[in-house]
Amino acid sequence: MAHTSEQRDKAGVCGAKTKNGTTCRAFAGQGTEHLGIGRCKFHGGNTPTHVQNAVIAEAQAEMVKLGYPIEIHPLQALLQMLFISFGHVAWLSEEIARIDELTSRDSLLLLTIYNSERDRCAKVAKACLDAGVAERQIRLAEEYGAQLARLLQAVFDDPDLRLTAKQRAALPAVLPKHLRVIEGGSAVVPRDAVSARS
Repeated sequence: MAHTSEQRDKAGVCGAKTKNGTTCRAFAGQGTEHLGIGRCKFHGGNTPTHVQNAVIAEAQAEMVKLGYPIEIHPLQALLQMLFISFGHVAWLSEEIARIDELTSRDSLLLLTIYNSERDRCAKVAKACLDAGVAERQIRLAEEYGAQLARLLQAVFDDPDLRLTAKQRAALPAVLPKHLRVIEGGSAVVPRDAVSARS
C-alpha cells in the first residue's frame, strides 16, 4: 500500500509513538480488520482492546449523521434524547436475547454497549426529571385543553350555527365521544353512516 500524503490525509495515520520517539506514519488500522481506524498492526491494532474500540468507533461513525439545524425547546430535546436512548436499550436487549452463548467477541461487545446505553438512558431520564419535563408536559396539556375549550365555545356560540336548546343540551354527551378520537386516534363513525353501509 502506497503511503502518499494524500492517502494518509484521507485515511488518517496510526499516530503511535515509535521506539525512536517519532510518530508512526502508517495508515490508521493498517494490517488490521479496521483499516482507517485506530492503531496499525505494529502498534497493537490487532489486540482485543483495540479491535473492540475500533468496532465501537465504526458504529458511532455510522450512527452519527450530520443534519440541518432544527429549532427545538430544550425540554423537548431532552425528552427526544430519552426516547432515542430507551429505543437503543430495547433494541440491544432484543439482540442479546437472540444470542445463545454470550462468549463471542461480538456478543461481549453488545453487552458492553448495552450497559453503556442503559447508563446513558438513566442519566437522560434523571436530567428530564430534574428539568421538570413532566411538569412542563402537564402545563402544555392544560394550555391545550384551555385553547380547545375556547375554540369549541366560539363554535357553539357562532350565530351561523343557530344551535337549539336541545342541541346544546346534547353537547356534554356528544363531546367526550369525539374528544376521545384525539387521544386514541380511532375515528368515530356516525350511526347514520353505519346504517347506510348495511
